[in-house]
Amino acid sequence: MLKKSHLELFTTEQLIAIFIDFYIEEYGAKKARKIVDKVYYSPKILKFIDKLRNENLSPGIDGFITITNTVPYFLFSKGETLCMGSLVAIQKWLNDSVLDILKLNDDQIHNIVTGTIFKAAGTKTNINGEHFFDKYYRKLEELIS
Repeated sequence: MLKKSHLELFTTEQLIAIFIDFYIEEYGAKKARKIVDKVYYSPKILKFIDKLRNENLSPGIDGFITITNTVPYFLFSKGETLCMGSLVAIQKWLNDSVLDILKLNDDQIHNIVTGTIFKAAGTKTNINGEHFFDKYYRKLEELIS
């Protein structure tokens, strides 16, 4: 069973990349591309990122998952789709804010990413078959071994 401490063995970028790659493996590149487009063109998410940047704010652990869940496309989606959208939004924020004054340290950013993953895993259940997040955690365990 994957422990939260195991996630510390991966960088933030690795956790996001592994999740996105696994999501594509499970649902296909077309659906992943649609999620990226929904995030990159969502006025709510763009406004949230601008506010964080302009006011030098930290999103906190719940910030991105909360704002992503207000976008109609994600409102009734599975947890893994919500997580994918949230991680894409986090990556966009990190890319856009490279030169900003507010600099969160690596541990803070890592906590935001892991918090997002765990929160998404617990917010919505998958009634049919094996839980996506269980398979994702197993994938991380395989990479550790």
